[in-house]
Amino acid sequence: MEIKKSQVRESIMHLKGSKKFFDYVWEHIQQHTKAYKNPRVNYLLDAFLYDGKRIKFDENYSSLEEKILFALIKYIRQKKISSN
Repeated sequence: MEIKKSQVRESIMHLKGSKKFFDYVWEHIQQHTKAYKNPRVNYLLDAFLYDGKRIKFDENYSSLEEKILFALIKYIRQKKISSN
C-alpha cells in the first residue's frame, strides 16, 4: 500500500495529534521507506511489515488503509515514547 502524506495528516488529525507529531511520523515513514520512490508498506492477511517488525492491523477501523495507517501511527508513537 502506498502511503500518502495527506492520509497520514488526516489520520493524525483524527487522533487529535499535533503538527509536530505529524512531522515526526512523516519523517519516520520516509526514513524507513527510502528504497521506494513513494513511501509504502507491504501487507499480507492481517498484518504488515515495517521497521523489520510484523504489525497487526488496527481492527477498530473499516477500510484497509485506515487499519494500516492507524496501526502504523500507534507503532511510531510507542517507539517515540520508549526512546525518550
